[in-house]
Amino acid sequence: MAAALRLIEDGRQQMEQGAYDAALDRLERAVAIDPTSAYGYYFLARVYLLKNNYDQAIAFASRAASLGARTDRVCLGRIYSLEGTVFEEVGRYPDARKAYQRAIEADPDNLSAQVGLTRLNAGE
Repeated sequence: MAAALRLIEDGRQQMEQGAYDAALDRLERAVAIDPTSAYGYYFLARVYLLKNNYDQAIAFASRAASLGARTDRVCLGRIYSLEGTVFEEVGRYPDARKAYQRAIEADPDNLSAQVGLTRLNAGE
């Protein structure tokens, strides 16, 4: 597990530096080591979102959400918020709304989800 966490952190740093392929390599290796890591799938979803690969982003965000029950409420809120962002990007507004609502239920202080939900409600 420690090896997986190191790979996730390295992948996160690679993502922040714009090295998306290197980030994917690290993150895919991390989830191969620990397939129960919600964090690994969360960051995979973020990288795929940044690469505009929405199908993969949705798949990994959904996987992270299904594993997220084992994480803290703040992390779960971030996972659902990311899921909402991906759904919004592809025009799946009802799914985005549900994901943002779940994010706020998990973490009432999740500003990203609050803004997303407000944006969707304003567009009705």
